[in-house]
Amino acid sequence: MPPFRLRKPEGGTFPSDSLIGKYTVIDFWGSWCIWCIRGIPRMKKCHERYADRLNIVSIACSDTEEGWRSALKKNRMPWTQVISDDRTVEAAYNVKAYPTKVVIDPDGVVLRSFRGEGEDFYDYLEELLGD
Repeated sequence: MPPFRLRKPEGGTFPSDSLIGKYTVIDFWGSWCIWCIRGIPRMKKCHERYADRLNIVSIACSDTEEGWRSALKKNRMPWTQVISDDRTVEAAYNVKAYPTKVVIDPDGVVLRSFRGEGEDFYDYLEELLGD
């Protein structure tokens, strides 16, 4: 997992090394991205269902401070939220479309990456974490 330390909305920074120990989804999104916004309700269900086994970190990309904060307030995503102030993290994870969801194992190994908002991502989570 390429390391990062990104800014949180409440101040301070969030380090990626704190994710070790659970499966993780890194969700690269933007407040300007309609498919990203449409996927939030489904991500909320994943968060509720797998909270004991899964970290979710949403990284706002190519966003304005105002757009990001407004989207957070409106959509109330109860998992970790950070913003990328440059494209360094996106480049490290080879993000070329939004949303992009990257699944990482508890040891920090990248398992798979999914571009767009599709069933394949949710099916994969079910295979990986299903009851």
